[in-house]
Amino acid sequence: MTVPRTRVSVLLALLAFAAGREEARAATPPELRLPPGARPVRMTVDLTVLPERDTFDGRVSIELALERPAALVWLNATRLEIGEALLSAGGEDLPARVVPGGEDFVGFAFDRDVPAGPATLAISYRGRLDEVETEGLFRQRDGGEWYAYSQFQATDARRAFPCFDEPSLRVPWKLTLHVHREHMAVSNTPVVAERDEEGGMKAVEFAETPPLPSYLVALGVGPFVSVEAGTWGRARTPVRIVVPRGREGRAGFAAEVTGDLLARLEDYFEIPHPFAKLDNLVIPQTVAFSAMENPGLITYAERVLLVDPGNAALGPRLRYASTAGHENAHLWFGDLVTLAWWDDIWLNEGFASWISDKVLARWKPEWFSAAERAERRGAAIGADSLTTARRVRRPIASKDDIVTAFDSISYEKGASLLEMFEAWMGPERFRSGIRRYLKRHSWGNATSADFLAALAEEGAPEVSRAFASFLDQPGAPVVSLELRCPEGGGARLELAQHRYLSLGAPAPAPSRWAIPMRLRLGAGTRVESVRALLEGERDTLELPFCPDWVVGNEEGIGYYLTAYRGDLLARLAEHPVRLDAGEQIALLEDAARLFAAGELPPDAALGLLPRFADSAHRRVVESAVEIARSLDSHLVTEAARPHYRRFLASVFGARLRALGVDPRPGESDDEALLRPGLVALLAGPGEDAGLAAAVRERVERWLANRTALAPDLVPAYLKVAARNGDAALFDRMLD
Repeated sequence: MTVPRTRVSVLLALLAFAAGREEARAATPPELRLPPGARPVRMTVDLTVLPERDTFDGRVSIELALERPAALVWLNATRLEIGEALLSAGGEDLPARVVPGGEDFVGFAFDRDVPAGPATLAISYRGRLDEVETEGLFRQRDGGEWYAYSQFQATDARRAFPCFDEPSLRVPWKLTLHVHREHMAVSNTPVVAERDEEGGMKAVEFAETPPLPSYLVALGVGPFVSVEAGTWGRARTPVRIVVPRGREGRAGFAAEVTGDLLARLEDYFEIPHPFAKLDNLVIPQTVAFSAMENPGLITYAERVLLVDPGNAALGPRLRYASTAGHENAHLWFGDLVTLAWWDDIWLNEGFASWISDKVLARWKPEWFSAAERAERRGAAIGADSLTTARRVRRPIASKDDIVTAFDSISYEKGASLLEMFEAWMGPERFRSGIRRYLKRHSWGNATSADFLAALAEEGAPEVSRAFASFLDQPGAPVVSLELRCPEGGGARLELAQHRYLSLGAPAPAPSRWAIPMRLRLGAGTRVESVRALLEGERDTLELPFCPDWVVGNEEGIGYYLTAYRGDLLARLAEHPVRLDAGEQIALLEDAARLFAAGELPPDAALGLLPRFADSAHRRVVESAVEIARSLDSHLVTEAARPHYRRFLASVFGARLRALGVDPRPGESDDEALLRPGLVALLAGPGEDAGLAAAVRERVERWLANRTALAPDLVPAYLKVAARNGDAALFDRMLD
C-alpha cells in the first residue's frame, strides 16, 4: 500500500510529539551520559562569586540545537539549587518544570512538545562554594583573605553550572563574573570590559572562548597579584604568573621559564599557541591535584609553582619545569584537540607526558635525559605486572572508571608507547603524523583510531595494528633472546614472547603483542642496529653477522622486558660502557623484575649491581640503589642481613666516599642529586653506624639553624636521623 507523502509527514510528526510527551512523563534520569536529542551550540554564563561566602549565584543561557521534538531536556548538574528556567523557541517562551535527576543530572520539562530546531534555555540557580572539597567551585582562606578557584576535570563543571558536561560537546563560552571591586577576576580569555556596580561590586566580562569542553572552563577570583613574564612564541602570547597577595616574590622562576617552554612546544608542533593568553594561577593550600591545563588559565598548587629564591635546591625547580612542560603540552594535546570520551584519556595524558619530556630534554639536558624516559617505562611496566592491570583504552561504565583512568597506565604507559613507536617510525615521520593529527582535528575531538590513522598515512601501516595490540589489552611482554651462531654461518636470534607477571600471579589467557623491537649487535669494531616486528609467540631474526654481544632494547625505550638466554646477559655486564644510560637502566630494571618474578637467578641479577654502581650516569646509579633497597624490603632475612650490609658497602661505599656527606664547591647537579639516595641506602638498610652518626650531627645543626643543611639533603637526612635516633631527637623534629 502506498501512503501519500503528506500523510506520512504528519504521522511521523505526531509519533515524535507523542514520544516527547512520554519521555517527559517517564522522566527516568540518565545513568552516565546524556541522552541524544539535544546538543549545545553556545554557553553564556553569569556568576556572582564572593569568596568569603559559601554559596554563589549563577545564570546560564544555553543555545541548543534540538535534533527532534522534545518535552524534556536533560543536563548535567550537581548540588545546584535551580530557580527559574525558561525555554525560548520559535518565538515563544515556555516555562520549564525542574525534574530531579539524582547526583549528576537535572531535567527540564515543558507543558508541550518543543519542535526540532534552535532553542535557548535560560536558568537561574545557586551553587556551593566549598571550603573542603576542591572540586567545582571552591574557596580558600590565605593570609586572612578569601580566594575562589575552579577545578572541573573530569566531571565537575556540573557543580558550577547546568551544562552538557562531556568532552565531545565543545562550544564557545561567554563568561561574566560579578565580584568585589578590589578583587581580580581571571578566566580562560582576556577581559574585554569592566564596569562598576552597586554595593562595591564590578562586572568583569571576558572574551568569548573558542569551542571548549566544559571541563576546560576555568576561573579565579580574589586579591591576586600578577607577575608579568613577557610575550612568547610565534603568537606572541602574553604570559603572567597570578599569585595570592604576598607570594609574588616567589614567582620569579616560573616567570623565567614558562614562556620558553611554550615557545619550544610551538617549534615542535609548528602550530602557534592557539589561545589568546597564558595565565598561570597559584592555589595556596593543599589541593587534590598538582596542576590543571585550562587553556589561558593553567592552575597550579603552590607547592608546584612557587620557588623560594633563597632555596638553592634543584628539586623545586625540577618539579615546576616538569609540571609546566606537561601542562603546556596539553594546550595542544587535550585543549586544541580533545579526546572524544574518557576511554581515551591516554590521548591527553600520555601525549603530554611524552612531548614534555622531549622538550625538557632539549631545554635542560642535564636535568632531563633519556634515562628519565627509561625510568618512566619501568614504572609503567610495574603497574602492568598485575593480573588486575587494566588496558590503556578500556570501556567507561561509571564515573569511578573515569577517575581511576588518571593513572600510570594512561600517563607513563601511554608516553612509553609513544616513545617506542616514534623510535620505530623515525622522529621526523612520527612528528609529521602528530602534526597531521593535530591539524586535522583542531578545535574538535579525536579518538585513538584517528591518531593511528594519522600515523599510518606516514607510510607506516604496520604501526596501527602494533600500537593497537598495546592499547587494547593489558600487560607488558617479556621477549627472550637466544643467540645461535652455527659454524657454517646463518647467525640468528630466536625470539619468544610471553606476558610479564608478578611472582605467584595466576596466569590469565595468553597474550600476544606486535612488538616493534630495535636491537644493537656488536663484534669487535663492528656495530649495527637491526629491527624486528615480533607478532607471533615465536620468531627467528636473521643476523648480518655473529655478534659478541646483543642489546635487546636499543635506547631502553621499547615497552617490553628483555630476557637474555645463555651468556648474553653476562657478556653485556662485562662491558657496560657499550650501553647508553637508557639501556643500562632498562637492563637493571628488567633484571630486577625478572628476578622478582622467578625468571632470573639471584646471582645473575645481583651480579649486575657492582658493574653499574660506578656509572657516569646519575640515573643509572639511582636505579642500582633502588634495586638494592628493594631487596631489603622483600628478600633479606635476619640471618642474611650482615652479608647484605657488606654487599651494600662494597658496591656503593666508594661512590659515596668520593661524593662526601656534604656538598662540595663546584660540584655538578648530578652529584648533588645523587648524594641523598646513597646516604639513605648506606645509613639505612646498610646500617653504617658512622654514617648515621654523621647524618644525625648535621640534622641536629639543621634543627637549630634551618640554613645549616642544603635543602636537597633535608628529606633524606631527616629520615635517616629518625630511623637511627632516639626519643629526644624525635621530639625535637616534631617541634
